Amino acid sequence: MDIKAATKFLNSIPITEVGRHLGLKLPEHGGVRCPFPDHRDSNPSFSIYRKQNRWICYGCGRQGGSIDLVKEVLGTSFIEAVRHQRP
Repeated sequence: MDIKAATKFLNSIPITEVGRHLGLKLPEHGGVRCPFPDHRDSNPSFSIYRKQNRWICYGCGRQGGSIDLVKEVLGTSFIEAVRHQRP
């Protein structure tokens, strides 16, 4: 597996599509509670930036792209997240 090529391709997938694949309900506007299993968030701290295809949780400080979202939601390694998202 060519990690660089896979990473570039997978991070180009719209973050909202990745979220749906993971069963997340991501906001059209504003924030929602952080979806990460190890962050018990009671505030709408998690935001999606569609134009940049990025996300950030202002509560726990984590941020990233599509692969990072898979990694954090599933609690898995980077390589496993890449494998999970491969077509």
